[in-house]
Amino acid sequence: MISFIYCVFQLGKLTVAILKEKIKQENIPCTGTKKADLIDAISAHYNIGM
Repeated sequence: MISFIYCVFQLGKLTVAILKEKIKQENIPCTGTKKADLIDAISAHYNIGM
């Protein structure tokens, strides 16, 4: 649980533009445009905290 919180906290420090670029580079499926949606998509893709 600690690692999940730490990872999401670190993602939260990134800008929306950087998160979108990471999603594009990694071909992560994401339909949302809000920062929380982007973080959720990245977290789900890498199974962070699951």
